[in-house]
Amino acid sequence: MDIEELKRRIDSLDARLTELEGRGNTDEQMAKIKVGRIVTARDRLVRRYRIFTVVGMLMCVVSVIIYRHILPMFPRILFGGFFLVASMMDLYLMIGIKKIDCCSMGVAEVAEKARYYRRRHHMFMAVLIVLLVPVLGSVAVALSDDMAYIWGMAVGGTVGLVLGIGIYLKIMREYRTLYGADA
Repeated sequence: MDIEELKRRIDSLDARLTELEGRGNTDEQMAKIKVGRIVTARDRLVRRYRIFTVVGMLMCVVSVIIYRHILPMFPRILFGGFFLVASMMDLYLMIGIKKIDCCSMGVAEVAEKARYYRRRHHMFMAVLIVLLVPVLGSVAVALSDDMAYIWGMAVGGTVGLVLGIGIYLKIMREYRTLYGADA
């Protein structure tokens, strides 16, 4: 390595250091975190699972009470049970993710726990997909006389699938951030 190459590397390092210093000091960023303007991937996952838990519980009530004029009792109970199971799974994930303490745990332990709950998330999704088949089947059989309901289920399922894939990708991005795959 000649002297000119060494000068270029030192200039490059100096430019990077200046850029890093210009981004703001850590005290300022810590203040933003304390105020809540910067949210961690862990906090976003906890919030998302909390929302899913509440929505699942509400859907239990909605499916059993509000759909009483549309569906017979058996499909309503299956529907409500499905959302109860989904809600409990989300509650489990929320509590588990909430227990991850990035300040007191080592990086390897945080990554291990994040991967563990990511795997649990995938296992729960597989179980819920299997449980969804008889639920939707019973609803389709109960509503088979009216094609408008069947078309509504098809359109709702398609829209739900698209939205669900988007949410799934966001959750996986948060997990990757939590266990350091993006670093």
